[in-house]
Amino acid sequence: TYKKVAVVAEFNSDWSGFASATELEKEFEREGCSKKEWVEKRGDSESKAYGWCARAEDYNSEGPIGEYLSKEGKLRTVSDISQEKAEDRNSVLEELSSMIAMTNEDLNKVQYSYNETAMLLKRVKDQKKNLDEAYAEETKKMHQMSIRSIQKILEDKERLSNELEAKMLRLKNWSKELEKKETLTELERQKLDEEKKKIVASSNPEEKRQALSFGSHYDTSDDILVTRISRGSLFALRDHHKDKLSFSDMKVLSDLKRVLNIK
Repeated sequence: TYKKVAVVAEFNSDWSGFASATELEKEFEREGCSKKEWVEKRGDSESKAYGWCARAEDYNSEGPIGEYLSKEGKLRTVSDISQEKAEDRNSVLEELSSMIAMTNEDLNKVQYSYNETAMLLKRVKDQKKNLDEAYAEETKKMHQMSIRSIQKILEDKERLSNELEAKMLRLKNWSKELEKKETLTELERQKLDEEKKKIVASSNPEEKRQALSFGSHYDTSDDILVTRISRGSLFALRDHHKDKLSFSDMKVLSDLKRVLNIK
């Protein structure tokens, strides 16, 4: 003997579940085991499995199947499924729209941050460019200043060298001139001594006294240069410091000219 057993198979509550349940129902119909055969008790009902899609009749029926369906299931029409599907689709669309809006907001924030960073980077690049240009310009100026300074130093060195060379030449010529003058002074002193000796040897006591007085007064004088002294000839005294001659010096010169009859 066989015991009757009722089995309720659950499918997805969407269109795919509905399509699967409908396909299974058709399979039972092809096998002659649909709800209709179950009600009519065709064939060996004791040894066959019957199946069909539960509908309002089953949902509202009495017995274990109706109790289970009313407790665990939900009675829905095709319109209800379509409506739920539309609501689900709308819900998904709203969720997607919200996600897109949040994504767009995040994208706007990222774009703003990118623009701000790009502007900052551009400003930094511009500042670096300006600093590089200023550094290059300052380096160029310093290089030019260094060249001008070096040129000036070389020019000053050459000028000072030329001035020093000229001064050395003047000193050399002056030294030679002094040597000539010292030699001339010594020769003139010798001539003066000879003239004194000649005058001393003369017979005129007044001339002798004046000559001796002149000679004794100028024996130690280094400033007076006697170019020529001779009795009855031109007598000239040249002094490098004429403006410094004293009154007594001028008197002696006058006396000497008078003794030697020089006008």
